[in-house]
Amino acid sequence: MFMKKIIKSDLMIPLFASIMVFLLTCWNLAISIYSALWAETVSYYVLTIYMLDKYAKRETYGFPVILMIMLGRVVLEIPVRIDDFLGTLSSLYVSVVVCISIILAAIYSHEKRNSIIVLSIIIFILLNSVGYDGWEHFIRHT
Repeated sequence: MFMKKIIKSDLMIPLFASIMVFLLTCWNLAISIYSALWAETVSYYVLTIYMLDKYAKRETYGFPVILMIMLGRVVLEIPVRIDDFLGTLSSLYVSVVVCISIILAAIYSHEKRNSIIVLSIIIFILLNSVGYDGWEHFIRHT
C-alpha cells in the first residue's frame, strides 16, 4: 500500500510539469500556429528527455512517465474539444505533433544516439512547416 502511494505521487511530477509547460507555451497559438508548433514541440521534447532521465532508476520509469506527460498536454484542452470539436480541428494538429515529439524524445532517451536527434529535427522541420498545410487542406476538403 505504501509503495503504491509513492508511485502515484511520483507520477504527479511529470503530469504537473507537463501542464506547466502547456500553460507557458499555449499562448503562442494566439500569435501563429507555426510559433505554437515550434514552441511546444521543442519544449515537450526537452521536458520528456529530462523527465525520463530523472526517472531512469525509479519504478515509474518509461511508459507511465510518457503517459503522464501526454495527459498533462491534453487535459486542459479536452473540455474545449468536447464542446466544439469541429471548431478546434485546426489546432488539433499541434496536439498530434506534440505527441509525436514526446514519442521521439522517448526513443532518444532509450537509445541515446545522436542520429535520433538529427532524425527528430528533420521530422520537426517537416511537421512544423509542410505538415500543417497538408492538415489544413485535409480539414477543408473533408
